[in-house]
Amino acid sequence: MWVLKVGSKVKANIGTDLQLKSFEDQRKVDFVSQGVWAMKFFSEEDYKGFVTKFQDCLSENTYGFESNDANKVKVYRKDFIRWAKPESADDSV
Repeated sequence: MWVLKVGSKVKANIGTDLQLKSFEDQRKVDFVSQGVWAMKFFSEEDYKGFVTKFQDCLSENTYGFESNDANKVKVYRKDFIRWAKPESADDSV
């Protein structure tokens, strides 16, 4: 079970109950964990790295599989892989 820990004040299981909302143009994320919190990132690279890692951990906590292409096919099936990861989808129907 992946956990989001920020300093000594925030420690919560990564899941949809965090209601994470990302704002790419501001390099910021907001989430809920015994209050509303925001994290701002100094660089676009840090922001994108956090969001990607969060999504991978969310997927693993939700479905019980490591977040990789082979397991995404198991979870989403080939028909829905285009929705889950559009940039690498096979265009055949």
